[in-house]
Amino acid sequence: MSSYESLLPFIQELVAAQPRRRDFPRFRSFPRELRDMIWHFSISDENTPRYILQSGAAQVSQGPPALAHVCHESRHVAMKTGKMYRLEDGRLTWFRPETDVLLWGGNRLGLGELADHVRNIAIPHALVSNYDEATWTFDFLFDQINFDQLEHVHVEMSNTFTLANKGWHPAIRKKLFDANTVVTPNLSDDTDEIHGKIDDVCTILPDDVATRWEECRTRALNDAKYWYDHITAHLIFAWISTRMDRVKEISDEWMEAVEDEDEILMHPSGVPWWDYLANNSPAFSRTFVFTQITDRERVRFTDYMMSI
Repeated sequence: MSSYESLLPFIQELVAAQPRRRDFPRFRSFPRELRDMIWHFSISDENTPRYILQSGAAQVSQGPPALAHVCHESRHVAMKTGKMYRLEDGRLTWFRPETDVLLWGGNRLGLGELADHVRNIAIPHALVSNYDEATWTFDFLFDQINFDQLEHVHVEMSNTFTLANKGWHPAIRKKLFDANTVVTPNLSDDTDEIHGKIDDVCTILPDDVATRWEECRTRALNDAKYWYDHITAHLIFAWISTRMDRVKEISDEWMEAVEDEDEILMHPSGVPWWDYLANNSPAFSRTFVFTQITDRERVRFTDYMMSI
């Protein structure tokens, strides 16, 4: 622990107790380590899950956090976890790979520089509803994204990304999102704390949203075993099969020779290739995506307009 870390609780209480002000002349006289700690504390509320959206109807990118514009020191702190990436069409978006989610509607991604950094993706259930659909979807994804870094695939069971628009009760936004702009509850996990937040505002959700949420949640809880035994199995099988076709170390001739001899294709680490890919596949979970638009989201509509 540094000599200044013990001061952090005091700094937090002091900042919370003081009225907001636009200047602090003596800040530059603080030691650099202490200034960095204050910058880290200042950006803590912005280090929450956000999203970018790539769909046929609209694209949503992210503007940088305010801290990235204050000064060189604050920008240095902000860019330790996120940065600006140029998309294929030339637009720039801020993205934090550790927490942010790509919402993908099935169209061409056009991620550009971001393709090597997406760890979390949400896709409609219709795109992976069976083995053939999942294989096609993963094959399409593998053409446009670095699959090695993917950690989590959220399957959106209602087949739409629900936007909290201006007509929603303000209490919904406050309770559901906090500082986030996207929430992805695990429908198969009844202990997920996000379930409770949604239940608390369910009576004031728009009727169609509340109905879809209840249907998806009830179905997920009732068929949890079927999901794990069958759906997750075909997703992982489709993922591994598609991934196997793209492993440079495995030639077609080698694959055919192994199949003819009924042998097991071994990874250089000493385990079967199939086991290696299974152990390194992303986690799959069912979800119901809620999003909101704040002053950080940059929205571009294409085929039709959505009310926000």
